[in-house]
Amino acid sequence: MKKILLLGYYGFNNIGDEAVLASIIQALRNVSPEVEITVLSDNPERTEKQYGVSAINRWSKKGISEGIKECDLFISGGGSLLQDVTGSKSILYYLALIRLALWYQKPVMFYAQGIGPVKRSWARKLLARVVNRVDLITVRDEDSRDDLLAMGVQKPPIYVTADPVLGWESDDETTPGEVLCRAGAEKKPAVGVSLRDWEGLKLKEIAQVCDWLAERGFQVVLLPFHFPGDIAICRDVAKLMKQEHCLVKENLSPAEMMNLVGKMHLIIGMRLHALIIAAARGVPFVGLSYDPKVERFSRQVGQTAGCTVENLTATFLQAQVEQILANYRPIKRDLTDKTDELKVKARENALLVGKLLERYQDHS
Repeated sequence: MKKILLLGYYGFNNIGDEAVLASIIQALRNVSPEVEITVLSDNPERTEKQYGVSAINRWSKKGISEGIKECDLFISGGGSLLQDVTGSKSILYYLALIRLALWYQKPVMFYAQGIGPVKRSWARKLLARVVNRVDLITVRDEDSRDDLLAMGVQKPPIYVTADPVLGWESDDETTPGEVLCRAGAEKKPAVGVSLRDWEGLKLKEIAQVCDWLAERGFQVVLLPFHFPGDIAICRDVAKLMKQEHCLVKENLSPAEMMNLVGKMHLIIGMRLHALIIAAARGVPFVGLSYDPKVERFSRQVGQTAGCTVENLTATFLQAQVEQILANYRPIKRDLTDKTDELKVKARENALLVGKLLERYQDHS
């Protein structure tokens, strides 16, 4: 039985990263049902219970070392792990663990990674030095591949696939109506709004657009994707609104959130995986860009990257929403067509894992 160790931002109550983990586990099991999966997590007990895998505390040096020594393949899972926008500690952590796996002579794969931004010159050089030694890289978009090439990554093959969540088949039985009912929502078309705390975010402008939507007969649903951090920013917007709204306060599972987003008529979002889940469910969206990854994905599926946090105005955002509402059916149809293509690419990641394991099995 082959053993895979998964590295990522797991166990932090971030629905986007948890959806990535759920989708990777499902895809790996579909390709290799007998594979034994272990996850490095900030909350090992919860990760084990939620996904039926083994888990190791991501801060335990002894646990990490033993996990790497025992694995047959080390996977740096999806998400934006290799970036230094949020500080330098994160990229150092992930590159250190990748180097440790290489030191133990384990095959290493990047699984549908989103790369960058990496702005510090030393970080770009270190990334290239480490990544040039891994066995296989898949990235979720062409820009991530170009970023790796620009930093000097040349040796491992780089495949452009798609975010794992696009290939995920959620099987949660909780109905979206139950969640909305518990949050006090009314039975009318809903617009989901996903925000995160970010310097310069203009809450009054967002609240104004939310009020305008409510006046048009939509139920405005504020969706926190990182629990409990996003609830605070959602509450701040709610306090500025004059119209009725709904704030989801539950710590939902990725599957529950996917089903809930699928219930929306439209998504306005900062969180990347709010947009990815919307696309996976065929829900048109407007992206509020605080990071290049939001614009990258919006372009990938032909949707609107509305505006950046810096140039956000209620007038401009409202115009973007109006454009979608006026052309809703063709936009939704085009989104579904593009997403169907990406779903196939998303499932290629696990197929490449299977081939990599076979290759090393043949060599052993």
